[in-house]
Amino acid sequence: MKTEFHILPVSPPLNQWIQFVWISKGENDTTKSKILPNGVIELILNFGNKQKTLDKDTLLTDKYFKNYWVAGLQNHPIIIQSLTDTNLIGIRFLPGGAYPFFKFPVNKISDVVVEADWMKKELKALRNSISDLSDHTGIRHTIEKYLWTKFDGSCLTNESVMYVANKIFFAEEDISISELVRKAGYSHKHFLSLFKSQVGTSPKNLQRIMRLQKVIRIAKEKPNFKWTDILYQFPFYDAAHFAHDFKELTGMTPDLYLSLRTFDENHCLIR
Repeated sequence: MKTEFHILPVSPPLNQWIQFVWISKGENDTTKSKILPNGVIELILNFGNKQKTLDKDTLLTDKYFKNYWVAGLQNHPIIIQSLTDTNLIGIRFLPGGAYPFFKFPVNKISDVVVEADWMKKELKALRNSISDLSDHTGIRHTIEKYLWTKFDGSCLTNESVMYVANKIFFAEEDISISELVRKAGYSHKHFLSLFKSQVGTSPKNLQRIMRLQKVIRIAKEKPNFKWTDILYQFPFYDAAHFAHDFKELTGMTPDLYLSLRTFDENHCLIR
């Protein structure tokens, strides 16, 4: 199977809300795949045949998705399967970035994948305006133009929420969530409510997901990697804590993950 995956950066100032646009093209990919939590929300346009999600326990079909759908922020893996070739474009929002474009509390779509019915008409027009998935420059310009039609300033992410979300998402080292929340200038309860509605999860849980992302990125980049290296690099982890968090977020043991991962550290094949 030949797979192409391309990342298209977006222009400023859209990159405050959008991490990037991606294109995935694959031939006859009917493999079952597990996608790990990555702390983001994604809007996906399909230019091929139906895609489907599977029940995590039975691996039987859960839902079919045909044209356009949204994957909310996930706290657990989702399992997907292509019925034939894969031809997808995705818009990956930074934490807090989807809220100004969707204009509703995004925790309503956390842990689910849903048809984007509330944007059906405009997404149909967007999809019809893209004819060649190899025209990366044209795709980026078309999607940026569409995003600006959605961003009218009527529903902005709270500045403190965006600040804390960015600090957690881009942090190279572990940071104090309680200190970040204290500096936000709101009561803890009110800020937590704002954060969940505009990001899709709590600051603490977003940090937990981003810790996982750091761990699996190191596992990808470091030759002769050993899991014990993680315990030295991340002092907040003891062996039991690490194993528990890893299993809860991925549904796998660390060693099983290494045997199933693909070129994309968030993508595991199910055999």
